[in-house]
Amino acid sequence: MKGPFPFGIISKMKLGAFALAVIFALVIAGCSTVSISPSPTPEPVDTPVTAQLWTPLPPIPTPRTAAAVAVADGRVYVMGGLDELGRPSRKVEAFNPRDKSWKVGASLPRPVYDAAAVGLDRKDGPDKIILFGGFAGRRGEVSDAVYRYDAHANAWSDAAPMPAPRAALSATVYGSRVYVIGGVEEDAVSSRIEIYDPASDSWAQGPSLQSKRSHMSAVAVGRLIYVIGGKDETGSASLDLLETLDPVTGAWAELQELEVGRADMGALEHNGRVYILGGENIDMALDLVQTFDPKLARWQTFQPMPSALHGAATANVDGIAYAIGGSDGPGFSVVGDAYAIALQ
Repeated sequence: MKGPFPFGIISKMKLGAFALAVIFALVIAGCSTVSISPSPTPEPVDTPVTAQLWTPLPPIPTPRTAAAVAVADGRVYVMGGLDELGRPSRKVEAFNPRDKSWKVGASLPRPVYDAAAVGLDRKDGPDKIILFGGFAGRRGEVSDAVYRYDAHANAWSDAAPMPAPRAALSATVYGSRVYVIGGVEEDAVSSRIEIYDPASDSWAQGPSLQSKRSHMSAVAVGRLIYVIGGKDETGSASLDLLETLDPVTGAWAELQELEVGRADMGALEHNGRVYILGGENIDMALDLVQTFDPKLARWQTFQPMPSALHGAATANVDGIAYAIGGSDGPGFSVVGDAYAIALQ
């Protein structure tokens, strides 16, 4: 017998009464196929950020290394840097921790990398970011340009230029002013510290570094500014220096050395402690994260980064540390990963 159901075969198989009853029930019901409803796709899990593990976040839309980073309006802004082809970038992209989303900001006035930036939390006006110097353009000339970004208007404007062009520098807010520290000048490594006043858009000379260096990190903690690591005057060695500047007296003090010399790392302040994230030591990238407690005058090891990184954009928003992009090897490389961890 021909047809969609092989009755002749069934009779030859001498199936039991129960099996025949099931088959004929299917025929009577007109069931030629049996469909199974797929299980519903589970909703994405919003993994909480804790101090135990680095939590993966949506990657930055445009992977970059050596970008400037600052916080404004509760968002982490990643500005400029080198893209995956090694080209200086004008890109500005901001990460919103509240909904874990990225948005595109107004492009920089010109491509720049190895610049420094700070965010100003303005109680009496719009949140602003100030970006200083860097290597600018495709030829990488050292820039003295200073740009101000209005986060609410999403617009850049020119500010008073630095007294001397510098790149691979660091900047930190102390009180109402910004200390712009070290870096590379046009033909040498710098020991300059210059102080920018956002209210008057003017500059003043600060005390010089005790030793010339670039690619260091600086962060204000309490009444002191901590200047950490960096590359020496030759640019070939990563320093293990940890020094403090008292901006009131101009006095320098050298504290306990870093466990490993490092440059091009992140430095954050939280609860009166200094956090140092990643960086590089001569010929290798580091995943080492350490904290320095000024009260105890000692280093402690924190959760290592998910991978060895230098040149990453790092920021602290409400006690959560963010690490975005950077390079994961001693040579040129660019990654777009983003991670967060709760600081303690």
